[in-house]
Amino acid sequence: MKRKSIKKGLPPGSLIHIGSLNKEKTKIQLISYNSRVLKSEIFNDVDTAITNISKSKITWINIVGVQDSVVINKLGDRYKLHPLILEDIMNTEQRTKIEFYDDCIFFTIKLLYRVNREIKSEEVSLILLNNTVLSFLETSKEIFEPIKNRIIENIGIIRKQSADYLFYSLIDIIIDNYFSVIEDVEEQTERLEKMFIAKNTEGILKNIKINKYDILFLRKAITPLGKEIQKIRRGGHKLLNDNNIIFFNDVYDHIIQMVESLYIYSELNISLQETYHSLLSERTNKTIQLLTIISTIFIPLTFIVGVYGMNFKHMPGLTLSYGFYIILGAMIIVAFSMIIYFKRKKWF
Repeated sequence: MKRKSIKKGLPPGSLIHIGSLNKEKTKIQLISYNSRVLKSEIFNDVDTAITNISKSKITWINIVGVQDSVVINKLGDRYKLHPLILEDIMNTEQRTKIEFYDDCIFFTIKLLYRVNREIKSEEVSLILLNNTVLSFLETSKEIFEPIKNRIIENIGIIRKQSADYLFYSLIDIIIDNYFSVIEDVEEQTERLEKMFIAKNTEGILKNIKINKYDILFLRKAITPLGKEIQKIRRGGHKLLNDNNIIFFNDVYDHIIQMVESLYIYSELNISLQETYHSLLSERTNKTIQLLTIISTIFIPLTFIVGVYGMNFKHMPGLTLSYGFYIILGAMIIVAFSMIIYFKRKKWF
């Protein structure tokens, strides 16, 4: 993994890959379409891909693998992209943001998914141009497969719309994927609540902390999205069709719903943690209470044993044949009397 410090001293726009290295060779899928015609091809060579780009149809270029600076640079030259855009594409540790240029709109967003119990994220960069959308993925995730199928099978209105509708569709499916991750957090929170109800608290603190980390991770990734989508909703850019702004309103509603849900789960998780500490404190208090009662019962018994343990020759009961049993019985009576007393007082 290359870190940001490697770019120290380099000029802005330097194409240095930052992030996890994908060993797979960069692949380029080119999909050109209109309402009647469709063409879909996959290329391993960027020059061949560029020569096959259609100027008369809506074109979607999906690039898998952002570590190859040659591919990124040639696509940048083809579409006259700003050097800072190319730099941001290769920096997979970018924050979520949208930037408006004269001839394009650049958007970076996090793709979230689970590997076993851990939430992972990857950077996705989207560029909207005139009749063209570029998408950049770190690895060959199948997140965009439903969109590809809708285009190929001519399902819905996607092939009748302009490029900004494709741009919206890619953003929408990434955000919709967040719901499945959030649902996992919801299920985990419900499991923790059921564990409390069943009084099965073994290992629960570790699970609460994992749940807390997951919620914080999701809030960090999702919360900034609302502000960025709001910029698109304002419209005003020549690449955004006013009739399609309403679709971005729907995306914004989804983001608000997710942010509110994560806030609720965060509060529930805090409540569970406080409940756990309360239960732990209660158990400690009960243990101390039990030990205190036992100690209190033995105080008079210890006193009796101490009195009759003194080395005096003349003491009441020493010469009786059943003196030992009498004292033992007295001690038992005292002990049971105290237990009954404590029980009536509801001390245990």
